[in-house]
Amino acid sequence: MTMGLPVALSGLLLLGCGGGEPTDAALNEAVASPEARARGRVLFEDRCRQCHGPNAAQRTRGARQPPDFNAAAWQQSRTPRMVYRAVRDGRPGTAMPGWKSLGDRALLDLVAYLKSRGAGARVTRQ
Repeated sequence: MTMGLPVALSGLLLLGCGGGEPTDAALNEAVASPEARARGRVLFEDRCRQCHGPNAAQRTRGARQPPDFNAAAWQQSRTPRMVYRAVRDGRPGTAMPGWKSLGDRALLDLVAYLKSRGAGARVTRQ
């Protein structure tokens, strides 16, 4: 399988930052990429489903609820960069760990998947 030019360019944009956060262009490109969303879904199923549920909308009884990633209010109030930082760094005061160890590419894929969950996203019942 060969890597397309847009994917190769996003890798350059990502790596060209000197190890910091990805550029806005790299974040936006990941969110727009069907391939990144598909990889992000696999990661979500493996790493996030147990707390966030199979449809990314898990509600629990605790005082600190995991967000419903399908909710329009959540989607509209979170930029890709905000989601990236929350996944990378975790959420202090909650059970949400940071996933920096996954690396930038996997974090971008998770952002792409989570940002795809809003209005119009197909929600399956499992």
